Amino acid sequence: MKTLKIYKENDEFVIENINEMNKARKRYFLDEEDLKQALVAYSYVIDNYRVETSKDVREIVNRHLRKRKT
Repeated sequence: MKTLKIYKENDEFVIENINEMNKARKRYFLDEEDLKQALVAYSYVIDNYRVETSKDVREIVNRHLRKRKT
């Protein structure tokens, strides 16, 4: 299954997209708003991913994903 790892690294937000062949691609975002915009782009296919978040971004991601489902 494809995986999205979402975390902070060096004061930047990171979305690491890992495909079925275990190849990873990282995207870096400077602020929370940029991260939220990226999550909007993933919102259409998020059900195809296992989502893993670090503690420092979990609340942001969960809040955003809850909005999507309502």
